[in-house]
Amino acid sequence: MNILILISSLEIGGAEKQAVIDANLLTERNDHVTIAFSKEGPLSKLLSKDIQQIKLLSSNQIIVQFQLLYFLMTHRFDIIHAHMFWAEKVVAIPGFLTRHKLIFNEHGLGLWRKWYHNKMMKFASLFAQKVICSCRLNEKIRFEKEKISRSKLITVYNSISANLDFVKEKDEIFTIGYCGRFHEVKRLEIFIELAIYCRKNKLIVLFLLVGDGDEFAKITKLVLDNKLSEYFEFTGFRSDPKLGYKRMDIFILPSRVEAFSVALLEAGSFGLPLLAFKVGGNSEIVLDNVTGFLIDNNNVEKMFEKINLLYNDRKLLQKLSLSTKNYIEKNFSHDTRILKLEQIYNDAQK
Repeated sequence: MNILILISSLEIGGAEKQAVIDANLLTERNDHVTIAFSKEGPLSKLLSKDIQQIKLLSSNQIIVQFQLLYFLMTHRFDIIHAHMFWAEKVVAIPGFLTRHKLIFNEHGLGLWRKWYHNKMMKFASLFAQKVICSCRLNEKIRFEKEKISRSKLITVYNSISANLDFVKEKDEIFTIGYCGRFHEVKRLEIFIELAIYCRKNKLIVLFLLVGDGDEFAKITKLVLDNKLSEYFEFTGFRSDPKLGYKRMDIFILPSRVEAFSVALLEAGSFGLPLLAFKVGGNSEIVLDNVTGFLIDNNNVEKMFEKINLLYNDRKLLQKLSLSTKNYIEKNFSHDTRILKLEQIYNDAQK
């Protein structure tokens, strides 16, 4: 099968990473994959050498449609798989005019969208064979807000590879981790509050934050301003965050908005108990007393209570570690996702 994957950028992000994962998995199964994007980024280094990369000339939604129209008139694909709102919006009409089969993939909840964005998405979806949603809540929002036909909607979870190398490289110090973008939506300043709680309660811990982004300078400054340097380690962006996860004891995702977090899946695959707030699709990954703890939104004190519990009860920590790894591998494997994608692609061509 000849497949075009379209995404706005190959910069850091869960949706971008899943698009790269999909491209690599499809290539391994002998599909011919091309990936097109408007902004280059570090994730391009993770793509198989067999995948053709197309850098679009512009990210402008008008200009890029003309470029895509010309490209699709001169190149034929069995399926175009567009990830996220920008890609879906710009490929809808060029794809329709060139009689391509379109699959859209909604990753975020799109709570930022205005009424006219919802109208645009409803219009764009008319040209798609299927609209894949990253979680059940995502599917519910697409149906209720954008009035997308229920028959076009399907939930296919993001995926993670099984970690056969499950040997922990533990620091002697209890390590609380995060891996992902440094973006305001992730609310990383909560780690400062948690560190202050830990200092006040004399917990000897390290906050290991892996990643980079717009908020990096702000967060590092907050650490210095609050005299918390001994509690924090920043690694910057890592194309392979494995070494970071293997040092962690627990993983925290403090996002104020989240659809379906690839970072939670990655951390869970390393057997890390997960702590996250009750937002978005987190409840489909974080199960209380099974894979970690789901906490009322923005309740930092309750978040600290769970940290303190796991810090002092290592038997519970080990129990959650094993159950988390088993749950993630059973429900969110690459094999499960790719089989569902191929079924969707095949159905779209009938």
